[in-house]
Amino acid sequence: PRLRVMLAQTERRAGNVDAAEAARTRLLAVPGSRTAARLGLGEISRLRGRTAEARQGLEQIRSEDAGAVIPRLALARMMLAASETSEAATVLSEVVAISPQDAGVRLQVARLLGEFGRYDEAMRQVQQAVELAPESADAWLEMARLQSALDRQGPARQSAEKAVALDRDSIEAVGLLALMDLRENRGDAALRGAKELSARRPGDPRAAVLLGDVRMALQQPREAAETYGRAYALRA
Repeated sequence: PRLRVMLAQTERRAGNVDAAEAARTRLLAVPGSRTAARLGLGEISRLRGRTAEARQGLEQIRSEDAGAVIPRLALARMMLAASETSEAATVLSEVVAISPQDAGVRLQVARLLGEFGRYDEAMRQVQQAVELAPESADAWLEMARLQSALDRQGPARQSAEKAVALDRDSIEAVGLLALMDLRENRGDAALRGAKELSARRPGDPRAAVLLGDVRMALQQPREAAETYGRAYALRA
């Protein structure tokens, strides 16, 4: 079954949607693969504009698999996009109930809520995640993003600094803190953080891009161009 799932995924990534759909349909008859098959078929239906069909597939997974997190998140996304907030809230409550002590699950729920501007609800999930995993840089990073979205800039900076302290090699955390520094006219601090990250991760093009972005924001076009060139070479 695992090989068949991988083959179906390969067809989908290669752009052969018809073959991927056929492979997923065959997987429905394979024990233990039904949820993955229905999830894949739902994504194909969504890409083809068959939204109702995609949703029906996700609802079927929901009724058959009490522990399916990802399909429920996908279903909640569709509900939020359709402004069905109460229905989405019910599905997201099911997601949290599947693994109530899993900070990662709560962060997934928070990110989804944040995408749709439901920052207060997202914040409640992130606060729970931080309580469950106080040493999680991802949790503090998400806290910082939401606090910034809610215009709580002081607490947002503290959360971003906490995230960097927990994982100084996190491009996302260092990048967010650099953005805050730039907004507060602390260009030297932003540049220092980006340089230090790039030095620690010399083979990572994302670190080079971040440094290039900071240099461009500081109106250093020549240095930025050189840094972007290095990032391009690393990706080649």
